[in-house]
Amino acid sequence: GHNFKPLGLERDGFGYTGLDNKGQSQKDIVLSPAISRGNFEWINKEANLTAYLTIDGLNEWYNRKKIVFGMIPEDRQGVPFLPTRFFETLGSGSPFITYKLNGLDEHYGMEYPYQTTSRGHTEFLMDLILDDYDQSLENMKVYSEYTHENHSYVKRIGSIFDKLKEMS
Repeated sequence: GHNFKPLGLERDGFGYTGLDNKGQSQKDIVLSPAISRGNFEWINKEANLTAYLTIDGLNEWYNRKKIVFGMIPEDRQGVPFLPTRFFETLGSGSPFITYKLNGLDEHYGMEYPYQTTSRGHTEFLMDLILDDYDQSLENMKVYSEYTHENHSYVKRIGSIFDKLKEMS
């Protein structure tokens, strides 16, 4: 998340970036509440290299959304897995609601409360964030700073090598 940082830009609407390769159930839980409120943008829905943003462009995109959403492939739901999108979005300081990530607290190193497993809970989290948006942005700064201090790409690669050593 080092290249992803808060930019203090005007924010509007909701967004998701990622391929359309997640199950319908997860899309209904995570994305449908945002889509139903309007002003929703889904980028990088298809594998089209010309549509992908640069790292700076993606950071700016995150910084222009009121809330960014995250999903994970179904085959990774049962294993401890933190997608790169999690670190990017938190690094950008953007409010982020994600499908429940197994092992998140252990692997991230602190509790992250904006995880969901139901449409109703997604709607609750959206309202919680939007009801006092300025405070929500302040809260996200804590996660941004923590991500920058504890989850650089160098540190993440080091933890992968440590895990591989444990396995051998």
